[in-house]
Amino acid sequence: MNNRGFSYILRGDYRRARETLVAARSKDPNSAYIANNLRLLDESERKAKAVN
Repeated sequence: MNNRGFSYILRGDYRRARETLVAARSKDPNSAYIANNLRLLDESERKAKAVN
């Protein structure tokens, strides 16, 4: 699920990325990889809003 969420980030599908990563975090709340991807998602969303 983490990899799928990351893939959604790369494609710019932030809504699906968040849904997938939050679901992944619920299954593995201590994963540093999932936490990192959620931070990356937050940064990507902020940058996308700044450009628009």
